[in-house]
Amino acid sequence: MLLHVLTQFSIIHVSKTCLDKLFELIESAYNSGFSKLDYISWVIDGIIVKMSHHQLLAEHFGPGSDHAANGESSSETADYLLSLLGRILSMLDDVEVRRIVLFKLDVYWAYFPIHHVSRYGLPDACRLLLDHMPLVSKSQFLEPALEGRFDGITPLTLAAAHGHTDVCVALVERFRKIWDTAQKGFWVTSIWNGEDVIKGIYAGFWQVLPLHGPFKHYRGAYGETVLYAAVSSGDWSAVSYLLKSKIDVNVPENSRGWTPLIVTSVKGHESILKLLIEAGAKGEHRDRLGWRALEHAVSNGHIEISEILSRRVHGQESGEIHATFISGIQ
Repeated sequence: MLLHVLTQFSIIHVSKTCLDKLFELIESAYNSGFSKLDYISWVIDGIIVKMSHHQLLAEHFGPGSDHAANGESSSETADYLLSLLGRILSMLDDVEVRRIVLFKLDVYWAYFPIHHVSRYGLPDACRLLLDHMPLVSKSQFLEPALEGRFDGITPLTLAAAHGHTDVCVALVERFRKIWDTAQKGFWVTSIWNGEDVIKGIYAGFWQVLPLHGPFKHYRGAYGETVLYAAVSSGDWSAVSYLLKSKIDVNVPENSRGWTPLIVTSVKGHESILKLLIEAGAKGEHRDRLGWRALEHAVSNGHIEISEILSRRVHGQESGEIHATFISGIQ
């Protein structure tokens, strides 16, 4: 209990002298056969949380601020915390011990450490954890850590939702490594992507995805494709990138039957609408209510988009849009 309290205060205040001594004690006890894996898991979580707090402070207080002047450099502290994480991970020299420690759920979020570094945007810590996570049994690594077996939330979706492209890169690099060694059909099959993630889409995220296999044809929890998610976010560069990869432009999601063209018409992204039309998007598709993209555009007051769609679907002039809308909903 005393060791627990001392470590907690030392991590909170980044007391190097205390932490160095405590880690020497932990290493000595561990090497002597005194293994408190719950305690080690708690220390790892504490270091990650402190790293996230330190990163937030560094982002809000520049190098010339009073906050920075009162302490040592931000990079030195970040490097020290990362070295602590590496130091304690290096103790876990047994595959089973790594599995127990790194796949242990925290009591509040029910996340693994890899989820937390993805959520907080800590790419170096992410790579360090991935390097130490056991890869002997792919089911142990893939199912709980990447497929979101517990609540559908994965490190990848957490990183995407919070805009941490650098963490996405680290995760995808590891996915590719597993892809090269995994058996055919044994891959990430349920990277969940709900509405909250769609709203938080980050343009650079799509640029790091390997557009082959499950990523190119990925369908989210409601059947939405990666193109649908990118279109919904309103990010022109992401949509353009995906369309160049010859991704299917007319796949509807399951809940409302909306295609990328329909969701663009709802949100009013004219430049993206033009991209979709050039790529072969079909304006005649109707959703579960019987509405096409044209009806949605008119209903949401997007006149320019309505005119583009009406000319494409019926060859009508702008004065006939209202009549088209009325006939479409009857």
